Amino acid sequence: MTDTILMDARYLKPRQSGIGRHVGALLQRLPALAPEIEWRAWIAADNRRLLPSHPNLRPVINDYEPNGLGALMPQPMLFDFGSAGLFHSPHNTLGPGVKLPSIVTVHDIMWLTDRMYCDPRPLVGRARQWFFRTGIERAIQNAEHILTVSKASADVLVGYDKHLANRITVTPNAADASFSLPSDVHASRSQVDQLVGKDTTYYLVVGQNQASKGHAIAVRAFAAAHSTHKLVLLQRRRPGDGLVKLVQELGIEDRVQWLSEVDEMALVCLLQNAHALLQPSLAEGFGMPALEAMSCGCPVIASDIPPLVEVLGGAGMHVRAGDASALAKAIEKMNDPSLRAELSEKSVRSAKRFSWQQTAETALTIYRQVLG
Repeated sequence: MTDTILMDARYLKPRQSGIGRHVGALLQRLPALAPEIEWRAWIAADNRRLLPSHPNLRPVINDYEPNGLGALMPQPMLFDFGSAGLFHSPHNTLGPGVKLPSIVTVHDIMWLTDRMYCDPRPLVGRARQWFFRTGIERAIQNAEHILTVSKASADVLVGYDKHLANRITVTPNAADASFSLPSDVHASRSQVDQLVGKDTTYYLVVGQNQASKGHAIAVRAFAAAHSTHKLVLLQRRRPGDGLVKLVQELGIEDRVQWLSEVDEMALVCLLQNAHALLQPSLAEGFGMPALEAMSCGCPVIASDIPPLVEVLGGAGMHVRAGDASALAKAIEKMNDPSLRAELSEKSVRSAKRFSWQQTAETALTIYRQVLG
């Protein structure tokens, strides 16, 4: 009898998140790695074209948002599980009523440990915390196996519940092949000129605009540093929200530029041409902007939290988390051309430690163990 594995791929959307990239990378590789398995993927009808093409991969239309009200209902009442022998939820949570064996990828547990980093709003934030706490704890308790994206994240999970130690496997993120050194330096710079201005030199901040990312720390540090460069903030979700006033108070409006939505190629070009990426996160599960920057040869200045130390692998500069003064000094050090060249070379080498192929192979091993 042919095994069937069902994956929740509803995070596959035109504007990709980190989880969406992870899901897409797995589904690009898993059906080819295991052609004897029938693969099924929940996906919204409008996004089915984003599903990789494999003869043994079939979409199962599911138009409910993965973190919407449908996630609170008994899943078999709403969703088509078909004849699947294994279900993989790759986005931290597991809905109620899932009877078949399941695997959950838990990227981080900030909703359990640091709610203010996720959503500090008093009412909406607490409601969302209840939603995610319920789904994450259900996943931790009921999944046959838990995948997570870094050793640091695995350590946090075991610290939260020591009984998880034998049910966790690390399946790291990786950078897509498009994140690389420029094949045409002039074409890459030309695209950046259209986004930030001709010949503008800049530090880059990339990521979701939430407290855990430390974007306010980056702004304060940039204002304090002696630098002739600009600061470009490419923020997913509410670009500039909560920071515009800070930028005005610091008197650096003419040196800060906001970007909201760019395609992947534009992001690659921004990384290839940045003076450095700033990632002063206070909490992370992994740190995709840092890895993607490294793959493009962009030096990285990051906080010293364990996930970013793990991702950089000694190829970047670290400063104490939350310390804007230390970050400002690191920014000034980056004016040394020889230091930038050294970090750029180290970064490209270090980024090669991460491979989507290896991650898919590890995930497949766990699937087979659970299927028996």
